[in-house]
Amino acid sequence: MYESKAIVSIVDADYLRRYLRIDDDSEDAFLEELGRAATENLEHRLKRHVIARNSSDSEAVCTDKESVPAALRVWVGASVAFAYTNRESDSEKSFTSTPYFERLIDPWRAYK
Repeated sequence: MYESKAIVSIVDADYLRRYLRIDDDSEDAFLEELGRAATENLEHRLKRHVIARNSSDSEAVCTDKESVPAALRVWVGASVAFAYTNRESDSEKSFTSTPYFERLIDPWRAYK
């Protein structure tokens, strides 16, 4: 069963720096936080965990970070890129995933 506790980011700061083309590591803690938030959002959309929280979490997509599908990492990267780019925005702009990004995660959605 999906529960949004003990979120484990499926991407690390190094991955996000490469995705965002950031050269230094001065914002790694912030990037990690954005990664956890994006992973939580992804799990909410999938209605299941990406990485199993324990041995009885049989509905999770995979059991460890190394086996997370690339499409899910890219989705989290895109979500983080939006949040990072618009973090000081005073508009009511919100992240709207494009059909391309939504199709990336479709194979792992739990339709219940």
